[in-house]
Amino acid sequence: SLMRQGYVDATGVQDLFFEARAAVDALLKAIKAKERTPKAPILDNLGLAALRRWVQGWLGVDQAALRASGSQVAQRLRLRTENLEAQPAKSLSGGNQQKVVLGKWLLARPQVYILDEPTRGVDVGAKYEIYSLIGELAAGGAGVLMISSELDELLGVADRIVVMANGEVQATFVQEAFDRERILAAAFREGVGA
Repeated sequence: SLMRQGYVDATGVQDLFFEARAAVDALLKAIKAKERTPKAPILDNLGLAALRRWVQGWLGVDQAALRASGSQVAQRLRLRTENLEAQPAKSLSGGNQQKVVLGKWLLARPQVYILDEPTRGVDVGAKYEIYSLIGELAAGGAGVLMISSELDELLGVADRIVVMANGEVQATFVQEAFDRERILAAAFREGVGA
């Protein structure tokens, strides 16, 4: 039986939804809105999702702690930047902008990551760095839901592939049963998964 209503807490405010699709749409919209602020400095973007960690009551943000955490995640992601505190995120390459988005969520430390086309528009080197990070997150116990239209990417990174078309699950494949032709057939509604 499908869930017909429930709550989604994406921004600290619970919203009641009566259809699963509306709840997922609202969640993705809230995540997208928090993704990045292009004109703001890189450090501000990195701290955005976990800002509460550095707020010191009426004293404001503990800039030294934010700077230390931001520097650590920038090093971990091999983020190429001149100055975390002054350089705007929009001045970075596409791959480095994606790393800022990922870094922000690393600092927030969620239990589940929803990555929608995390390597779209990035160079090959940045792609492999992002794949490595996804592997580290999964190995560390985090859940990673990666949405991608690149089959090769999914075959190389995923433990399980769920093929969806027209808002419906067409097939599910576990890593041991990955088969390019069967996955493509399911994507185009020509076959069934295992």
